[in-house]
Amino acid sequence: MALAGFAPIFTVVVAIAIMWMSYRVLDSAIDIGDHARALARNVQAPDDPTPLSEDGRRAREIMIANALRGPFGQTIVEQSKGAEKDALVESRRLYPEPSVAEIDWAKAALAAESSQHESPFDDSIRHPAALAAKLTRIMGVAWCGCAVILAFAFRGGVSLRVFGVRVRDRRGRRASRLRCALRALVAGVPIAAAYSAPSFLMHAHMPTAAYAAWAVAVLVHAAWVAHAISRPSKSLQDVVAGTQLVPL
Repeated sequence: MALAGFAPIFTVVVAIAIMWMSYRVLDSAIDIGDHARALARNVQAPDDPTPLSEDGRRAREIMIANALRGPFGQTIVEQSKGAEKDALVESRRLYPEPSVAEIDWAKAALAAESSQHESPFDDSIRHPAALAAKLTRIMGVAWCGCAVILAFAFRGGVSLRVFGVRVRDRRGRRASRLRCALRALVAGVPIAAAYSAPSFLMHAHMPTAAYAAWAVAVLVHAAWVAHAISRPSKSLQDVVAGTQLVPL
């Protein structure tokens, strides 16, 4: 019985850890891709009117080499192609073990470089789809996080209270805060993940796939809502969390 009481805690912690690790891996892969594309363009188009400076090239090579030291570095290299892959391999050859001082210098150099370019607002005006994808991802993740926090604080969330519904466990007792948080997490993760995918695909310069992912996200959201409405007491989140909905 004592161990059973820790099950919701363990599940919530593991789920949050997996979400955070997945987000960091995707974010790192996007950064590596951006730096690799910049280096590849510099090699392929030496007559570009805005070529990379020596510091800009070196800073990107250091950041790539540092990112490739992670557990998915080799996988990222293997999945890259052409000039981008060459840039990754060369960066790792030049800086097999970048020092902390080199990494700090590279971050400062890239920050100074970005401050000299156009503002993010101007870039968003030129690329509204990318901005919309990013806002969708932020709102999806924020909604999921807020739902978990409110479910923990109010033992079920604000919306259930408004509609006069309580969350109970399988024995009919009022569900614990952790069970309610787990229920909200299971309900929110699929939606947040679905709405995050278009942002990553757009950032990876795959607009067609991003638009398709948007359509899939809307379908997933609609299916999730339909499932919750059709089976309010036996939805997936209630099955996983061991809860049930009852009127006040």
